[in-house]
Amino acid sequence: PSGNVRVQKAQRIFDAELKRAFAVSGFVGTFCVVAATFTSFYISSAAALTVAFGFCSVTGCLFIIFNALGKKIAKIFLAAFIGASVCMSAWLFKYINYGKQRNALCDGEKHTVRLVMTDDGRKTLSGYYLYPAKPESAPLAGEITVITREPLECPVFTAIEGEFKFSAPEGKYTATNYASSTVASVFIDAKKASFSEADGFIFSKAIYSARKYIEKNIEAVAEKKQGFLKALILGRKQEMSLRQREALSDAGLSHIVAVSGLHISVFIAFVRNRFIRNITFILAVFLLAAVCGFTSSVVRAALMSALAFSGNLLRRKSDNLNNLGVAALIIVIAAPLSAVSASFLLSFGATLGIILLAEKFSVLSSTAFFRLTKHYPNRVFRFFSGLFCTSIAAFFFTFPLLYYFFGGQSFISVFSNIVCLPIVSILYPCAVAAVLLEMTRFLHPLAAALGYACDKMTELLMFFV
Repeated sequence: PSGNVRVQKAQRIFDAELKRAFAVSGFVGTFCVVAATFTSFYISSAAALTVAFGFCSVTGCLFIIFNALGKKIAKIFLAAFIGASVCMSAWLFKYINYGKQRNALCDGEKHTVRLVMTDDGRKTLSGYYLYPAKPESAPLAGEITVITREPLECPVFTAIEGEFKFSAPEGKYTATNYASSTVASVFIDAKKASFSEADGFIFSKAIYSARKYIEKNIEAVAEKKQGFLKALILGRKQEMSLRQREALSDAGLSHIVAVSGLHISVFIAFVRNRFIRNITFILAVFLLAAVCGFTSSVVRAALMSALAFSGNLLRRKSDNLNNLGVAALIIVIAAPLSAVSASFLLSFGATLGIILLAEKFSVLSSTAFFRLTKHYPNRVFRFFSGLFCTSIAAFFFTFPLLYYFFGGQSFISVFSNIVCLPIVSILYPCAVAAVLLEMTRFLHPLAAALGYACDKMTELLMFFV
């Protein structure tokens, strides 16, 4: 009988896994794109195409075989085949277009182009200024990095006119530029540049104006830690000082300034009405994603959360793995080049680790507590145990990626998260509340008081870091 019970339990688990078709499609499709892209980096484009068609062929053949045998697992291979085919088709289309754009610009000749600055520039450690730009005639084309020795004295969305000689990314910059769809770079003498007003880019201008308005209000309420609060609320890491960025990176806390699920969960925690909560959240979360620049972490969190809250509206229970798979599928289809970026892989890796392992680790810790004390865990233990288990789960899935992208990560990040995340969970809503109150203008004293509190909490956070 016990053997039958185990068989029935295994069958129930297997049947439940069959319902996760979106998870299979998303994960297989993402894996195919990542494998093909890195193959193109380290071997050749022909090898990458072989990998792409190989994945589609293998999953398709396995589906045909198991379907002919009448096996339920055929559904899994069908989902894998669909995910691989769709994602690889999107990747192939983007990969070909990326190559065409790069080859057309980087042919050693000068091109007469109007380049439109699409965001504020940033200063590198070597003293150069980098500005993201796009050709005015092709706003949906790949990005071009404008490099200058001196800052450009012009507003964003101004066109730079002239003849430019473009260069393609080389060496260690190839993967970084590919992940951000940057097809070329060009060096410009800021003193000799000719500027004029640019046409189009209506949506981008609106988002930029909204972000600058929020930044202005952050500056009004924060006296000392404006850069950190801009990074915390808007994900603008470049606004922080180099010392702050290095300290957060060394402590394994860079994710707190990459707007993600942590911020979104705090953002909606105070809305209690279920219907208003669901509708407001779905709308607000995509507005937040737009203002933050549609980075991988915030888009992933936005899509997963929107799917979960949509399920609540329809009174259907959502599955976290399916939601993560759908989020990966949408992002990879819309922007397949981003699948090899550090932000995408770390965000999805950490989330997958938390979904698969965090609850299991939490159960183990509660069981150990009960065996040692003969009492059930209290709220304080469950809170800090939850933070520890979540950090461990995320660490296991992201350590190989951290080692590849940054040369490793200290295990101390697990403990720094336990200390610092409670502070961030208070700091973030206070910072958002301060900015919202400042927007009313007549509540400036209250906003200033919250801003002062945010400054002190930031100092406390950086002290522990």
